[in-house]
Amino acid sequence: MVGIRIIISVTALVLACGPAHAAGCDLGLAPAVPVIRNLPYKQVRSAILANGWTVVPGRPHNDLSDNETNFRADGYGELQFCRLTADSLCRFEFTSPAGVALWITTTGDENPALDSRATVKTAKLACTTDGDPN
Repeated sequence: MVGIRIIISVTALVLACGPAHAAGCDLGLAPAVPVIRNLPYKQVRSAILANGWTVVPGRPHNDLSDNETNFRADGYGELQFCRLTADSLCRFEFTSPAGVALWITTTGDENPALDSRATVKTAKLACTTDGDPN
């Protein structure tokens, strides 16, 4: 009998908390996200901004990679970080008035001197209150 009460109590707590969280963020209210996979980030950024997304300012890191240096030099303030790894992953964040975050991850080198451009690997939507979905 105690086991049944605990299950019912936990279920009631989940039901009580679930709708309150869902009401704070409706991913369906986010601006459109065009098909962007494998496109150069510079091209993707223009389309994202044109669709009503706004940048979420990132902070420079002490371990600046070449990608991070190049993206920041191009004025991409939405850059959150770049990893010093072989695939050179970088993460960018945008937000919408509806409280939805758009996280974009790029791969490859961003080096204009070598005519090399990082391309979009993933794009994910999340509530701004949830933080980075990765």
